[in-house]
Amino acid sequence: MSLTDIKVRQAHCKEKTCFLSDEDGLSLKIEPSGRKSWCYRYTDPQTKKRRRIQLGLYPDLSLKKARQVRDDFKDNNFCFEHDTASNLITFGKVGEEWLQFKLKNAFNDLPRCGVLQLAERCLQQDIYPDLQDLPFQNIKRYDLVSVIKKIEGRQVKEPVKKACSYLNQIYDYAVAMGYCEFNI
Repeated sequence: MSLTDIKVRQAHCKEKTCFLSDEDGLSLKIEPSGRKSWCYRYTDPQTKKRRRIQLGLYPDLSLKKARQVRDDFKDNNFCFEHDTASNLITFGKVGEEWLQFKLKNAFNDLPRCGVLQLAERCLQQDIYPDLQDLPFQNIKRYDLVSVIKKIEGRQVKEPVKKACSYLNQIYDYAVAMGYCEFNI
């Protein structure tokens, strides 16, 4: 069943993230914070794996425009030709770049290597599931807060402190490299 502008405008969820399906893999992701974004789920023709990409935020990207972007994406063999895909700076790319920077500048002693492994595990398990594919410029403070709240929900204090520290370091790195203007 296709979505309508009214359904999209009135959609909300209270407890956890939910998706409203449109047609042909397009869906509206609704978070408890009220943030809405358009996602497209497709099968990668090369790897045969199911992937989900974020097309943009609602209301910046209307239903009609989201369908158009989805169709363009399909017509271009599941890649963005214009300024996206390879040039798009995602949180995952910046996070990996920061991790490589830390690894390259770390001392070769065992305790430091353990710290880097802990950082990588925190990124993979706690931070990347929500932020990895988001364009770095589109990430807002409430996106980071929602990640921290999810970790807090596990009722453990230390991972929350670590995640906050890693996010802060990633944003400091991003400012230094020119990916963003300031640390949010």
